[in-house]
Amino acid sequence: MSFAAGSDLVSRFDIRLIGDLVTDVGETLPAGDVAAHPNLATALEDASGEIVVALRAGGRYTELQLGSLTGYSLSHLKRVCCDIAMALLIKRRPIMDEDRASEFAKQSREHLRALADGKNLFGLPEAIEAGNLSVSHMETIEIENLNLVTERMNRFFPDTAQRMPRR
Repeated sequence: MSFAAGSDLVSRFDIRLIGDLVTDVGETLPAGDVAAHPNLATALEDASGEIVVALRAGGRYTELQLGSLTGYSLSHLKRVCCDIAMALLIKRRPIMDEDRASEFAKQSREHLRALADGKNLFGLPEAIEAGNLSVSHMETIEIENLNLVTERMNRFFPDTAQRMPRR
């Protein structure tokens, strides 16, 4: 399943441009048929696949987390998916000027790189908490009760209390 629908792409980019990119016959596609075109659906699925690959590389988010996004975070996910899909459509049939095409490709690479680097793009609470450090320590008696080599061979190692930091 794709993270964005054809209607999402049409609402974010010029429908005439998308219509030109998805057709192969050289005729203008009616505006009502653009969002449901199979080539558009393929581009959105490919874009979603690239997002999933970057998610797995980054390790910050899971597919389930992205599937449960709502509000502005969901809108941002759809934007990322649509940017990548547009770059894929342009790559499929390059009819645009080079500057505009390279801008689409650059944006999609930046989105994928941020996901692969594990950056917090969607502000999920679990992801925010994952970045916080939690420090715990053991008491001296707990270490002594572990019966470590340092305790069993106390002639060769300093006492546990001497090795532990003081509070």
